Amino acid sequence: MEVLAPHRKYILVEREKNLSKKDYTKLERLLDINKNIFRASVLVEYFHKVLDKKNVKEFRKSLILWYRFAREAKLKPFLKFANTLRKYRHYIEGYIMSGLTTAVSEGLNNKIKVLKRMGYGYTNPVSFMLKILQRCGLLNSKYIDTSSWYWPTEMRLASATPF
Repeated sequence: MEVLAPHRKYILVEREKNLSKKDYTKLERLLDINKNIFRASVLVEYFHKVLDKKNVKEFRKSLILWYRFAREAKLKPFLKFANTLRKYRHYIEGYIMSGLTTAVSEGLNNKIKVLKRMGYGYTNPVSFMLKILQRCGLLNSKYIDTSSWYWPTEMRLASATPF
C-alpha cells in the first residue's frame, strides 16, 4: 500500500474537490482499512462482554447477537473464530456454570516440564518427584502429609532411625 505524500498529510481534513484522483483513491483505501479495524475492535470488545455473562441463558443470547455482528462485519478472521467458537461453545458454558478452569493443572504441568528440562538426566526418580513437590509448593505444606506418597514404609523407617 502506498503511503500518502508528506506534503499531503492533512488529506483527511481537506475538501474532496481539492483532492487529486490519486489522493482520493488513497483516502478511500485508508478509510476502508480503518472501517475494518474499527469493526474488529468493536467485535473484540463486545466478545469480552459476552464472556462476562454470569449465567448460560444470558451468554447464549449475547453470543447469538455477537455471531450476527461477526457475519455482518464480513471479516474473515472473525468468521473463522465464530466457527471455532460454535464448535467449543459447550466448554465455555461449562466454565460459566461452574466457574472452574484448568489453569492450576496447566500451571503445574508447565512447572514440571520446565523442571524436567532443567534437571535432564535425573538418576533417582524419587529425587525428581521430591523436586516436583518442592517446586509446586506441596513438599513443605503443613496441611498435606506427603511422607507416604513416594517412599515405601521400610525406607521411611530406615531414614528415621539414627546411625
